[in-house]
Amino acid sequence: MFVKINEYLVLKNEEKTFTEMIKLEQRMNAIPAGLDKYNLFKDKIEKRKFWLVEFWLSEQDYHEYQKLDSHRYFLDLLKGVLERKHEQHFCEIVL
Repeated sequence: MFVKINEYLVLKNEEKTFTEMIKLEQRMNAIPAGLDKYNLFKDKIEKRKFWLVEFWLSEQDYHEYQKLDSHRYFLDLLKGVLERKHEQHFCEIVL
């Protein structure tokens, strides 16, 4: 299993748009491409900060997903609701 964690800072008043965009992208593109499950976390203090934790069946599935034109288009659309470029962290499950 391959894990990717993205940290996002969303523009003010765009939190709902952001969460709906994430849900749609996961359903339409990521799950069919090999995403096993995902969780979206919201910071309790900084209300516009989110973490998307994705659990991929394999690292190869993730890399193939990154090549999809529909995913690249989604990333371009996502820029419209973000305050800054998101940070990425790649992980392996230990326990």
